[in-house]
Amino acid sequence: MLNGLLYGPWLGFGVNWLAAVCGQFLLLRLLNVLTHRQATQKSDLFKKLTDAASASSPYFSLTLAYAIPIIPSVTAAYASINLLPSWQQRMLPIICGTLPASFLYAFGGDALLHLDWKRLLIFAVCICLLIGLDLILIITKRKSANRS
Repeated sequence: MLNGLLYGPWLGFGVNWLAAVCGQFLLLRLLNVLTHRQATQKSDLFKKLTDAASASSPYFSLTLAYAIPIIPSVTAAYASINLLPSWQQRMLPIICGTLPASFLYAFGGDALLHLDWKRLLIFAVCICLLIGLDLILIITKRKSANRS
């Protein structure tokens, strides 16, 4: 949110997004050097994330994992390393998944600074619509998987 406060909404969004992508890239590099795959597979959250990603599209599941701030990015990075073989494939979910949080932080910070209630309300409605769209996609995927 600080970047939105300091630089304004659009430049703050760019700085947030670039920092998130670079940070995730560095995290992937670090995990490749430091981890053993057998040790990472013991985590319950890791197992749930990889099961969900294996059952559906790994790109979609990993993009959601990077987009939801509650899921630790280390867990998403572990799953990415184990599910996607190349760096180019691993970067796509990171690039797409970090966009919503970067947008939220930059525009939310700027709107809070200026106490622009109209923009905050519009922003909250957009976030609710995106969450609703995600839920619809998940429900339709589950229904189609159950029919198969």
